[in-house]
Amino acid sequence: MAKLPEIEMKMSNEHIKKVLKERSKLLQESHTVAKREGDQFNAFVFTLGDEQFAFDADFITEILPLNAITPLPCAPDFLLGIINLRGEILSVIDTKRFMNIQEQDKSDRGYIVLVKHNGVALGFLVDSFTGNRPLYLEDLQRNPNDITNISEGFVLGVTKERTVVLDINALLSGNKIIIKEEI
Repeated sequence: MAKLPEIEMKMSNEHIKKVLKERSKLLQESHTVAKREGDQFNAFVFTLGDEQFAFDADFITEILPLNAITPLPCAPDFLLGIINLRGEILSVIDTKRFMNIQEQDKSDRGYIVLVKHNGVALGFLVDSFTGNRPLYLEDLQRNPNDITNISEGFVLGVTKERTVVLDINALLSGNKIIIKEEI
């Protein structure tokens, strides 16, 4: 195999870096572009009590079993506490309390679903998860008040099977999630 001259080697390395930067930019943009009618997305379906909910699976980074959570003093009741995940400190939200869903029974079982969007990473506590399935935005019912009492700002829509599809962007950027209390 013949060696490339040094100048051509530098150009090919620069070209490779340029291509990789462009790909990285496209991947980052794909997570921030809002879904449009007709768009299909992969929904991560989970349960809270007796109801089924879903997140866009593109924003989920990891699913962890519920283990020790360090409580935070003077925090709102929906903030369960924090976890240390490989050196990164993450807040964990009690999704039922955050969404004002009545708890039928208190359980120490569950999972923490880690989501990340626009640089914000949080864990949401869910009871169980049933897997992923493809959904189309156009198939979602847009008047969720008839089916659920969850704030309409957090809901993208409801499927025919009564799965409430939550809007990760609204959840992570809403005023309710920003805690500005002083001790």
